Amino acid sequence: MNPQTYPVSAVTITSSDGFPLAAQVFDAGNRCSGVVLLAPATGVPAGFYQHFAGWLAANGLTTVTWDWRGVGGSAPESLRGFAATMMDWACLDQPAVIDWASERFRMPLIAIGHSFGGQAFGLADRADRFARLVLFASGSAYWRLWPAPGRYLFRAAIGSWLLAARLFDYFPGRRLGVGADLPKGVAQQWLRWCLQPDYHGNWEGHGRMLAPVLSYGFSDDRFAPLASRQRLLDYYGGPKELITVRPA
Repeated sequence: MNPQTYPVSAVTITSSDGFPLAAQVFDAGNRCSGVVLLAPATGVPAGFYQHFAGWLAANGLTTVTWDWRGVGGSAPESLRGFAATMMDWACLDQPAVIDWASERFRMPLIAIGHSFGGQAFGLADRADRFARLVLFASGSAYWRLWPAPGRYLFRAAIGSWLLAARLFDYFPGRRLGVGADLPKGVAQQWLRWCLQPDYHGNWEGHGRMLAPVLSYGFSDDRFAPLASRQRLLDYYGGPKELITVRPA
């Protein structure tokens, strides 16, 4: 099957607090050998992953993507005043997707997480649902784990970004030229985590995940440097492999 002709259907998955999440299923049909949950990065809409999800489906892996609340199809018309945090993503949205997929497909799941998506699986309290995990460009975002001099620029920007979120009542990432617009609570929580050596500090669930974990990244990725990827990988409890691609 050509990855461009994958069958895809839109579904709505309801979080435990009643919030409706926009999701898509890329169906491998009767050739399905596994089910992938493809967790997005911060502020990245699920549509960004459609060709990768289609390629997975074309190769026998039914794939579920979704938009975190406040992003893409799960966002209101205006983010101003919209209440959401990163912990809502990980502890409300993520478990809802896992439960929905577990009930629908009745097989162990494969987790693929991009950036924050790779952090979130361990916070969902569903450690026994996964056969394996793959992390793409995913690490702890504690600012000192970034290489110099970029770490100092990032640390200096955190205060002004927190102020911008408070003044605008959402995080104006596009206006600031630093990525997507985000709910105020998401940006504030993430930026405050970035100041803490232990990041969010809630790693018990990651330690209970005993499935094999592959962390995949790139040597010139300034958003997920090797030290940050290694730190996150250390928190997971299963067999670990760290792969770094060097463009040279």
